[in-house]
Amino acid sequence: MASRLELELYQQNGGMITASGEIEAQSSTIAQFKSRQAIEFVTSDGHRINLALSDPKRSPTGTIAQITATGDLPSMKGGALGWR
Repeated sequence: MASRLELELYQQNGGMITASGEIEAQSSTIAQFKSRQAIEFVTSDGHRINLALSDPKRSPTGTIAQITATGDLPSMKGGALGWR
């Protein structure tokens, strides 16, 4: 099973992009979030995103986890959101 990442990106005051969403993956992959502060996710086109639990006090179960993302996120350029 390949992992599926769904993110919602928001532009904050000052132009900073923040992201949150969910990841769907094998339960063994989701379980790794319990023992790590962040997991590096590499997109199919090579962008590296750090994923962490949105609420670390609430351990994920099953194959889906709510996450926040940092790292190589898309940015606003010419009024459009995209990777450089």
